Amino acid sequence: MFEGKFVQGMEAAKPALAVRWAVFVEEQGFSGDKEVDEHDALAHHGMINVGGKTVAAGRLIMEKPGVLRIGRIAVLKEYRGQGYGDLMVRMLLDRALRYGAREILVNGQERVAAFYERFGFKRCGPNYDEEGCPHVPMSVQAEDVRFPSACGAQ
Repeated sequence: MFEGKFVQGMEAAKPALAVRWAVFVEEQGFSGDKEVDEHDALAHHGMINVGGKTVAAGRLIMEKPGVLRIGRIAVLKEYRGQGYGDLMVRMLLDRALRYGAREILVNGQERVAAFYERFGFKRCGPNYDEEGCPHVPMSVQAEDVRFPSACGAQ
């Protein structure tokens, strides 16, 4: 059994931050001093819990009125390939649209750009390097958001 939910505030977000730390810092080697930033205190943190354990996380922040950004999407290694990353993006997109987003942004790792493209995201700038990992800025207009079927059909 799993549960998806959103929280706000640093105390409530501790389980989400722990997932991010495990994935981005411990596993992928990103700098720990940049993992938690000034956006986390105001972000909407999505979490997916399995059997009471937080196994996936992501966040939603407002860039400016009508423009929201999803990011920091992470799934613990032992829970990958089970659809939790897909579900997290769906949760974040749904919340962004409910908040009236006209445009939704994401800076994804290049190796997972095709994953975001399934939801309607398009590259909107040149790739850039973040601590030795290629990233690509992507965006989708609200009317172009797609929620692909579980079997991959559009």
